Amino acid sequence: MTIPRVLRRSGILLLWALTYYVTGVASLAFADPVSGMAIIWFPAGVSVSAFLSSKRAHWPLLFLVLLAARVLLDEPGWQHLPVAVALSAQALAGSVAIAWLVRRFARRGDDLHAIVLWLLATVAVCGAEALLRKAWLILAGEASSHTLMSNWMAGVNGVFFATVVVMNVLTRNLSDVALSAREKWAGAVCLALLAVMTWYVFGTTPHWLTDMLDTDAGAALYFILACLPIALTLAVCVTWRSPGGSLALLVLGSIVVNYTDQQTGPFYVPGLLEGEPLLLAQSYLSITALLVVAIRLMTQAAKPYDPQSGRLAGDGVMYQLHPGTGEILWDDNLATLLDVSTLPLGTVQQVLERVHPEDRDKLKRHWTPATHARAASLAFRIDKGNGDWLTLYDQSPGALRDAHGQVIVGNWQPSRYD
Repeated sequence: MTIPRVLRRSGILLLWALTYYVTGVASLAFADPVSGMAIIWFPAGVSVSAFLSSKRAHWPLLFLVLLAARVLLDEPGWQHLPVAVALSAQALAGSVAIAWLVRRFARRGDDLHAIVLWLLATVAVCGAEALLRKAWLILAGEASSHTLMSNWMAGVNGVFFATVVVMNVLTRNLSDVALSAREKWAGAVCLALLAVMTWYVFGTTPHWLTDMLDTDAGAALYFILACLPIALTLAVCVTWRSPGGSLALLVLGSIVVNYTDQQTGPFYVPGLLEGEPLLLAQSYLSITALLVVAIRLMTQAAKPYDPQSGRLAGDGVMYQLHPGTGEILWDDNLATLLDVSTLPLGTVQQVLERVHPEDRDKLKRHWTPATHARAASLAFRIDKGNGDWLTLYDQSPGALRDAHGQVIVGNWQPSRYD
């Protein structure tokens, strides 16, 4: 049974809103007891991920859904609802700005450029939001000497950490292959070690370090121990790839934030102001998340692909097209790319109905016998069967003849480019 597209889209919107709300509740659990401001704001990264992974045509409705979730989180502000809505809209506008800047100026196929652009946009936009928030609090007479820096760091680190966790799952590389039994076991062992080591470093004060903690050498050694969970997180990311990296970050983040808030671990240093240990903890998590991004980027860079077309290496999906009848015969690999259970692709017309409207005429011309007097190629977008667009690269050596007349033999291969 195929779920109607309207219901599927509504479910996706509700899932984004629920994720935003749940991460907001988790962030508010660690709010500054003096100012009531969240020191760690994970919803910022969730909203950026939502806009980055959605079509621009869906942004207005997505904005409204997230705005409702944001207002629900601001329960103390309900007595001044217009103000709460305005502040919530301003916060979400920052997420829209970050996503727009990345989508607008990122170079096609240049992952490094897109990541650097995302980093710079996040720092700049969160800085502007922190200034606006500071100005509002001054006008309202509720300003705090630590509001500007705390709000800026909460936004920046929230975007860095949560965006990596979410996008690492949503943008799984098409060239990833199934994990071997050895990789599954290695990843499981590394994840278990990560949980134990993070608990040991942040949840307990190692007895053999107790007498040394008041010395510079003891403090330095304690911080070195805090680097071991980072190494184990990267190990899980390498062995389990995208989902493993997100899972490892969630395990690391939940333990680090929880125990730092309980005033244990290497970031709880006597003499720090209220909330500063959590600021150090979230910076620690952001650095780890950025290292996961670097590992993922290097892994993707190691995958062979054509820089011009983005065509991934591999056999792809072969087809035979008979222009006279419009019939297409596929090999058995088509189901690995598209859902063909309820939407058959046995004719040219059936294929064109799933192709992006802007690419239909191009593909139709591409499949004319005149075009295939010599080798031809084309990049186009097609509906995967669930409403998402997949970029494919069609390469045909030319038109041939068989017992039934002229036939076009071609190959479909996924492209890394959108």
